[in-house]
Amino acid sequence: MTANPSTYPHVQHLVHKYCLVGLVVLQVAPGDESVMRGKSQGGGCCIKKTNTALVIGTYESPVQPGDVNVVVENLGDYLLQSQY
Repeated sequence: MTANPSTYPHVQHLVHKYCLVGLVVLQVAPGDESVMRGKSQGGGCCIKKTNTALVIGTYESPVQPGDVNVVVENLGDYLLQSQY
């Protein structure tokens, strides 16, 4: 069963959903397209967009998603500050 997006217009603007190699990837914050996170069975990814690069971190269980998110986002922020 799939929901018709037009039935929930307020939800459409909160989350953008993409599919990347079997992972469901979601835009984390509305209006912030620089960070996306993906989840799959037992693993996932974090993606941070900089000016010229995508920093992608993946993980499998037992690694915690938050650990990967911190590393990827901090590296992405460093690259942004360095004009990359």
